Amino acid sequence: MGGIGDLLSEEDEEEDEDYEFLKKKAVSAFGFDKENAVVADQAKNADNSYLTKTRFDQYPLSPLSLKAINETMTVVQEATLPVILKGKDVLAKAKTGTGKTVAFLLPSIEVVVKSPPTSPDNKRPPILALVICPTRELANQAATEANTLLKYHPTIGVQVVIGGTRLGLEQKRMQTNPCQILVATPGRLKDHIENTPGFATRLKGVKVLVLDEADHLLDMGFRKDIERIISAVPKERQTFLFSATVPEEVRQICLVALRRDHEFVNCVHEGTGETHQQVRQTHMIASLDRHFSLLYTLLREHIMDNVNYKVIVFCTTDMVTKLVADLLGELNLNVREIHSRKPQSYRTRVSNEFRF
Repeated sequence: MGGIGDLLSEEDEEEDEDYEFLKKKAVSAFGFDKENAVVADQAKNADNSYLTKTRFDQYPLSPLSLKAINETMTVVQEATLPVILKGKDVLAKAKTGTGKTVAFLLPSIEVVVKSPPTSPDNKRPPILALVICPTRELANQAATEANTLLKYHPTIGVQVVIGGTRLGLEQKRMQTNPCQILVATPGRLKDHIENTPGFATRLKGVKVLVLDEADHLLDMGFRKDIERIISAVPKERQTFLFSATVPEEVRQICLVALRRDHEFVNCVHEGTGETHQQVRQTHMIASLDRHFSLLYTLLREHIMDNVNYKVIVFCTTDMVTKLVADLLGELNLNVREIHSRKPQSYRTRVSNEFRF
């Protein structure tokens, strides 16, 4: 394996100088060459309290959908599914990682199943369910989950439109393959509305609109795009808005997206955090010059106790992400980096590799 300098991609001279400066600081100031002993508590096995004893087959779902599900429902699924199946709009507040994706995909699929088939002569078949996600990775994950649920529905197709890919390829894929369910990021969906012939017409068939991670969508500045998308789909539709938090900005978008008689389903008890209790959370305060040495020590301790380990490290910028990944690579850790400077094909490949 080459040195860190050999791992650098071709960037402009100024960025190379910044990177080398950060690299030198990391080796000396971050304690890269020192033994800083930090003892981390071992994670405890949490119970499955986010699961319920309720089964999916207790609800009026299609046999082919039930065939693809071999598990009991989570709290958010149990709380939202009965309301959604009654045809109500839903604002669901639920912690991250509690089965929100299945909670909105399964009833969306049921709407598609119950819709009359489209004529083969229709060159612009309607998109029946539209799912909006804040990031490319979340959109791909939602589409993967949808395909799992559609295992026994061969005539129903899911397509993804996200930034970082060629618009023309997406246009061709949507035209030549079934696309009753579309998962999209806001910016790319807006591009298709404005630039893809017949796309706006296909959106006029939307019966279900989903805004996933609504708080993150708004935090990332997508409010205007969301309002544009809402205006492009029929008013007579069912809308699901899922969010880990419900700040004022989310409440405001509810006024635009949801019917007045929508149901608010709160799966987060007072005083609890956004993440469900299976995820152990701790924090550590340290000076900047100790960050990397502490990170490396924590990772080393975790890896010793977990042979099949999977860890995600979030950094402040793409340059810092590259720096940390390169340094950990020099220490012989199996590491990949994902940030905006990497092409989407690489990001998708790494994301899939990490998940599976």
